[in-house]
Amino acid sequence: AGLPQAGCQIPFGRASDRFGRKPVIVVGMLIFAAGSVVAGMADTMAGLIAGRALQGAGAISAAAAALVADITRPQVRTMAMAILGAGMGASFILALVAGPPVSGLIGVDGILVAAGWLSLAAIAVVIWVVPAAPKGTAASAALNTSGRNR
Repeated sequence: AGLPQAGCQIPFGRASDRFGRKPVIVVGMLIFAAGSVVAGMADTMAGLIAGRALQGAGAISAAAAALVADITRPQVRTMAMAILGAGMGASFILALVAGPPVSGLIGVDGILVAAGWLSLAAIAVVIWVVPAAPKGTAASAALNTSGRNR
């Protein structure tokens, strides 16, 4: 999942500058959800690898960080970024601790499919709860329609 994620950060970042943060985040989460289902339903190692690669292709961390920067005041932006990073770190630690017992209950395939469902639920949060970035914020204000800096 790491290589597709690394390869998709810049294209998704550019797309979020051009089309908006929330639409790109939603598309990335849909890709991640699809990858989760593919990986969770895989019967072969190749299917699992394909699903995990698709999960990684839903790389939206750059767009999410950009959205946080867009919707926070400069006075609290550093704290907001720290909270975002702490949340990512805490979820990594939680996965290491809770993963084995949860896997014992529902299996690795169950965890993967659950990740897909949770991703779809998170899309609803992005659409209806997370505020949109104000017009004229971030790098999109510095780009013309060709995508090149002015």
